Amino acid sequence: MTTRILGIDSSLTGTGLSRATVSNHGVAVEPWPEGTRFHATVELATVGARNPKKTDTWLHKSERVHEVLDKVDGALADGPYDAVGLEELAYGAQGSAVVVLHWLWGEIIWRVHQHGYPLYLANVASVKQLGTGKGNAKKDVMMLAMASRYPEYGIKDNNQSDAVAVSMLIARKLGVPFDTAPKSHNPNLDKVVLQ
Repeated sequence: MTTRILGIDSSLTGTGLSRATVSNHGVAVEPWPEGTRFHATVELATVGARNPKKTDTWLHKSERVHEVLDKVDGALADGPYDAVGLEELAYGAQGSAVVVLHWLWGEIIWRVHQHGYPLYLANVASVKQLGTGKGNAKKDVMMLAMASRYPEYGIKDNNQSDAVAVSMLIARKLGVPFDTAPKSHNPNLDKVVLQ
C-alpha cells in the first residue's frame, strides 16, 4: 500500500510544498498495530512570486498571486494524491497583505477542488504542536526543530518545515503516520478537517 500526500504552506514569498509517499513496508494487516510508523519518501520545494514593489497596482498583485498558483498547479498535476493538506491562515497579516494572502489561500483551495483531491485544512497550532510541542512556536523555532528531527528531508526554510508538518498531520489523519514526534508533541487531530 502506498499513500501520496501533498502538504502546502501558502505564502506569496515562499509557498512550501511537501510531497510525501508513504509505504507500509510489509505491514499488511489493518488495523495497524498501535505505534506503527510507516516509511515515507519526502520531496520538498519552495515556490514564490517576484518581490513586491511599493508601486504595485492590484493588477501586479494579481500577477504575483498567479505566479504562485501556476507553480502549485504544477505540483497538483504531479498527482494523483490520496489527500492534499493546506495549513490554515495565520491571521496576523496587516494592510493589503491580508487581502492577497486570503486570495492566494482561497485560490489554492479551488485548484485542489478542480483536481478532485480530498482537501484537509490543518490548524496552525496543530502544525506547530507536532513540530515543537508548542502550538504558538515561532516559524524559525519550528524550522530548527523539524530540520533537527528530520535531517534526511533536507528542510531548507520555514515554509518547507511547515509543509512537511502539514503532510505528517494528514498522514496521521489517514492512519499512516510517518513522523517520529514524541508523545508530548501530539496534536489535536480534530483540528485537521476534511473540506
